[in-house]
Amino acid sequence: MLDLKNIEGKYCYIQNKDNKINLLYFDKNNVIKSIINDSRIKYWTTNDIFISFYDCEKQEILRFRFNDELSKKYGYDILFLDGLNVAHENLSAIIVEHSIELWLHSTRFLMNDLVIAGILDVKKHSYGKFIIGDHDPKDKIIIGDYVQFANNIVITSRSHRTDLVSTFPFDELRIYYNHPELLNSCHVSKNNGIITIGNDVWIGDDSMILSGVTIGDGAVIAARSVVTKDVPPYAIVGGVPAKVIRYRFTPEQIEKLEKIAWWNWDDEKVSKNMDKIANPDIDAFINEFYEE
Repeated sequence: MLDLKNIEGKYCYIQNKDNKINLLYFDKNNVIKSIINDSRIKYWTTNDIFISFYDCEKQEILRFRFNDELSKKYGYDILFLDGLNVAHENLSAIIVEHSIELWLHSTRFLMNDLVIAGILDVKKHSYGKFIIGDHDPKDKIIIGDYVQFANNIVITSRSHRTDLVSTFPFDELRIYYNHPELLNSCHVSKNNGIITIGNDVWIGDDSMILSGVTIGDGAVIAARSVVTKDVPPYAIVGGVPAKVIRYRFTPEQIEKLEKIAWWNWDDEKVSKNMDKIANPDIDAFINEFYEE
């Protein structure tokens, strides 16, 4: 459990519903340093229950309460507003020992409501967030590790059928039209199942991913693409609908990289070999780590 009386030297990540992010550092003498974005928050105090934040005039403007249950479930320290200021009711925060840890939980934290609801399953190093479009709660979104989401990405699992007389969603208005038999029908809405995004995938700005799609490891989705079909591992795709532009590496290299699966290494091994992972000499990496 987080010791609220011992947070000096730690970091706090705060984001509201409008995606405004503040990264704060608990400095000595109860001073707050802003790391990302300038903040009204200048000072802090704590007790056994709360963390309070103050402006430059030392007026209390935010007060957070530690959530022990969720923190144990998800493995990081989560805090929620205690209701001091209802204008900030959508704020939540996490506290970590080192600023780099914030990236390790970024997508998990930003989309924590979907994780709790069981809709989203995402590995810990993936970062960024996406917009959920018309989504069937039964269809999970499974995201691997080291996935990178840019801005304004939409993932949706339902679409309107085009093979009927009308595309209008009459099943959504079944009570209005007194047709209860349309309940849970697919008269208009349809979906193609679970969306799976592999590991080490980069998804560019304003892209859309439709239901039933699987994006392979190492793939790149160009900005403003609409992904309607599966994307092979290490393919670069783009367009509407997205098509393969080229592959990042040769088929032989891709096969071996998939078997190496560096994204499954523990953090210590990744850190130790980071200079080799972030290196254009693909063959040297394969020669060192590939095993028959």
